[in-house]
Amino acid sequence: MRSRQIFGVVTGLVLCGTTISVFAQYQYDWSVASQTPYALNTASWIGSQLFILGEDGEIYTGLDGQGHPSSGTGEGLFGITLGDSQYVIVGENTILTSPNGVSWTSQSPGVTITSGTYLYLESVTWTGSQFVTVGNIFDGNASSTNYSDPCPILTSPDGVTWTSRSLGTGVSYALSSVTWTGSKLVAVGLNNLSGAGALLTSSDGITWTSPSLSVSEGLSSVIWTGNQLVAVGGGGIILTSSDGTTWTIRSSGVQSDLNSVTWTGSQLVAISSGGTVVTSSDGVTWESFSSYGLSNGQPLYPESITWTGSKLFTVGNQISTGTGYPQNLGNLLTSSQTPSGLVPNINPQSFLSLKLSSSQLFATLPNSFSGSSSEAAIFSVSGNRLIEAPLGSKNSFSLPTRDLCQGSYILEVKSPSNRIVQPFSIRQ
Repeated sequence: MRSRQIFGVVTGLVLCGTTISVFAQYQYDWSVASQTPYALNTASWIGSQLFILGEDGEIYTGLDGQGHPSSGTGEGLFGITLGDSQYVIVGENTILTSPNGVSWTSQSPGVTITSGTYLYLESVTWTGSQFVTVGNIFDGNASSTNYSDPCPILTSPDGVTWTSRSLGTGVSYALSSVTWTGSKLVAVGLNNLSGAGALLTSSDGITWTSPSLSVSEGLSSVIWTGNQLVAVGGGGIILTSSDGTTWTIRSSGVQSDLNSVTWTGSQLVAISSGGTVVTSSDGVTWESFSSYGLSNGQPLYPESITWTGSKLFTVGNQISTGTGYPQNLGNLLTSSQTPSGLVPNINPQSFLSLKLSSSQLFATLPNSFSGSSSEAAIFSVSGNRLIEAPLGSKNSFSLPTRDLCQGSYILEVKSPSNRIVQPFSIRQ
């Protein structure tokens, strides 16, 4: 198992001296928890357990996604939610219900689509009184859509009986995600007619409206953090809104498509199709961090990310050619905020005081840092150790930086009982 490190900003920029930028941060240590021969679509923390949904009807459950109850279908599964007493999973021509997350029953979507087309239900949410699922209808031809088929928005009071909701004539959407704010449903996706991003809202799941906003890229994921909506999508686009009506475009700093976003309670974390992670504490200012891959050197294409309360889980797919032909391999990655056995560095007062000269990085440890036999090291953002030095019990120290080029680095100071990891940048 190989662990890769990604660092996420959780507080604002602090300037120390004139040529160094220092950030307070959380650290994510990513490792491959498991790998399957099937593509994986979704990771969701529902109730008190993790659910991983696959392309061929796979369901993995438990605290770590290691259980494997049968879904009874071979169709792709994409979304899951929990109502008052019922789980609902949606997917390709599929709706499944379960009272316990173990035994699943297939339900009819209640709509008839044209022969040769496919109903993809991508996402589902529970409002407190009804289930709402959204998706798209695909006719197998990437250049056309059968607009006479019903709108892919369905509602149900119990997960068993479903009703298709219409958006009227002359419109067609491919919707990828839906969430409930407590008073409003928000769905995002693609406008099939214009190719632009689609954003729809509703208070009851029946009547839907589209806010006045021009978005050139399709949207893939939307969440409610408790005080704001955050949507991500193609070309690195990020939108935020406090009410679902007025939206603001934010800069993510990346150009690759953002596939999924989650909220940890203190930090937004979104993943891109290239594996890059972007993070924000407020939804306004975002930072991007190095891509992660797998131990065999193959890139991972993340599809979904979720927060369990103590760990991030992301699922993605790797294209393997080891069998002589391309094959999807599903990968489940896990990350804790703090490596096991180390003291979390989450107190804003515990960060290092840094200052940079032309050839030295000077650092002063906070009073809260304790322990002898300390050591310090500078890493590249990809995790390569560049410089290291023993500190003993010193409170202040310096490290040579004359051989470091302009760019971003990570300073780690650790003792047997404490650890601080702090990114910094050298500007010429």
